[in-house]
Amino acid sequence: MSNVPVSDGSATTPTVNNTVPPVTAPPASTTTATGAPAETAPATAVDAPNNITAVKSNIGSEPNPALVNENAEKKSMDITTNAQDGPAAAETALVASPTSPISPASIASTQQQTIVPPPSSTSPEIPIPSAATTNTTTATSTTATSTAAAPPTQAVPLAVNQNTEKLLVELKQKKEMIRRMDEELYYLRHINHDLSEKERIIQERMMMRQKDQKQLLDNYNEHIRARRATQDDPSTIHKKLQELKGMIKTLSVALAQQCECNTATKAVIGFWVNLHEAIQKMGDPLPVNRIEMLTEKFLMDVLVQNMNYNAFTGLKISQPYTQLQMWFDRYEPSFCTRLRQEMAKVVVSGNVPDSDIQQEIQKLNKRMYNSLYSSLLKAYPFIEQHDLQEKDTSKQYSVMLRAMVDQASAIGYAMRGQEVEIAAAAVGEGSEPFDPKTMVDEDGQTSGIIGLCISPPIMVYSNRVDVLEKARVLCLPTTTTTTTTATTATTTTTA
Repeated sequence: MSNVPVSDGSATTPTVNNTVPPVTAPPASTTTATGAPAETAPATAVDAPNNITAVKSNIGSEPNPALVNENAEKKSMDITTNAQDGPAAAETALVASPTSPISPASIASTQQQTIVPPPSSTSPEIPIPSAATTNTTTATSTTATSTAAAPPTQAVPLAVNQNTEKLLVELKQKKEMIRRMDEELYYLRHINHDLSEKERIIQERMMMRQKDQKQLLDNYNEHIRARRATQDDPSTIHKKLQELKGMIKTLSVALAQQCECNTATKAVIGFWVNLHEAIQKMGDPLPVNRIEMLTEKFLMDVLVQNMNYNAFTGLKISQPYTQLQMWFDRYEPSFCTRLRQEMAKVVVSGNVPDSDIQQEIQKLNKRMYNSLYSSLLKAYPFIEQHDLQEKDTSKQYSVMLRAMVDQASAIGYAMRGQEVEIAAAAVGEGSEPFDPKTMVDEDGQTSGIIGLCISPPIMVYSNRVDVLEKARVLCLPTTTTTTTTATTATTTTTA
């Protein structure tokens, strides 16, 4: 309850020409100057009539002299303050907080309740403070004091030192480097994409060309096979040659292990007219391994006659064909190969049972077989007795020999039907030096003069000369003789 002046009973009841300020509700908690929250009294529109009633009741009572003097002093202080702050400051104490809820009814009732001061009073109007007003004023003063006490905020500039500048420069350089690397990466990716596309196109083109090449090769091979007498090619002919050499080796080993060396030596020397001296240097009698080697040589020398690519031995047309071949070789060499192939194809296709071509071929093979069998029988007399006792025909020597002759004849016609010339090359025994490219020495020597040729080299003559099967030879020990002579001469000189 606000302190108001009380008049005595004799004086006329003074009226206050002051509008009672609206009672406002301060915030829920207001911080005082000491920092403790001030208690807030809820104020509503109903408080205004109560205050007016209290003022009226106080006016009707006797004034207190002490309070009158105190109010006079406060009044003078307020006047001075209002004069300094201006009319706006004077109204601030009476204006309610904009955040306080005030009902229109309370405002209207407050405006109607006016107290008119007495005519004789010349003192200024004194506002009647309330508890809410006091709290609001205290909070406003505290806020103003806090605001005044806070120093003004000033913008602190960023201190840029040398390290910061250096880091900024490095950062700029890194960004530039990243930009360049991104550009380079984009460029490389673009190039890589182009190269990948080109590679794909090239791969597709290469695959198409490989297919075309394969198709052309297949067509060519089909055409070549159609002109050949058999389905053989150089690789299959080489395989058949190795099989023939294996058959010869097997028979030679079987015969040499059961032979009588003196008898075999005398018979073997008579197989050749021009090799008596070379054979006698190997020993008398010959050792078993040399008898075996010479047996292989004899069989191959006879069988290879059936592999002459430019002759059809045993046929009725053999002599006319040789004359015709020589004539074409003189006037049209390119037609000689075609003529040979056509002749071989006719002979092979006509080699059917009961045909004259088959009879002529069998007659030739039988003559060759008889020559080989009779010669071997001189060196190995036990062959005939062995064949009579052997029940397994595959192990009979005569059957093995006949199979070799048939195999050699078949290889010969396969050679004649090729588009290239395949033939056995001649070797100069006793005069030709050893050639490791086309020969293999029986004793593993790498140089010397060829003393014996066990099996001739099989060569392929086309645009270039290739070795289909290397020759087996036996070189004379000329190197050892020369070394011994040199050693003897050195010893004589020293003495």
